[in-house]
Amino acid sequence: MASSSLVSTPATFDLVLYRGDTLSLAINLKNSDGSNYVLSGTAGNWTPAMNIETEDGVAVYQGAIKSSPIPADGTKIIVSTTSKLELVIGTDTTKYLVPGITYIYDIQVTSSTENITLLKGTITVEGDVTQ
Repeated sequence: MASSSLVSTPATFDLVLYRGDTLSLAINLKNSDGSNYVLSGTAGNWTPAMNIETEDGVAVYQGAIKSSPIPADGTKIIVSTTSKLELVIGTDTTKYLVPGITYIYDIQVTSSTENITLLKGTITVEGDVTQ
C-alpha cells in the first residue's frame, strides 16, 4: 500500500517597508489550488499573533495582537472573515527597525483547539529621508 503524507507549511511573503511608515496589508487565505482557505468556526474564534525577530533570534515585536482597542503602537491584525486577515504594522513598531538588517516574521492564529502559522517571511527595511 502506498503511503501518503500531508504537509502543512505557512505561505512565504517577504515585505519591504520604509522605516517609520505604517504598513497595511489585506491577506487572503488560499489553498495551493487557489480556493479559499477557511478557518474553522467563526472569525471571532481566532486570536492572531505576530513575531518580528532579527535573523539571529533577537525579538523586536511579539505577542498577541488585539484589534480593539487599537494598541498605542498602531500594530494590529484583524481576522475579518474566516478566509481574510487585515494586518497593520504601526509607525511605533517600524520606526525601530534598522535599515540593512534582515528581519524575519510570522503570523499565527490560535483558537481554543488549534494553532496555525499562516504566513512567514523576511522584512527588508529602507531608510527614511524625511523624519
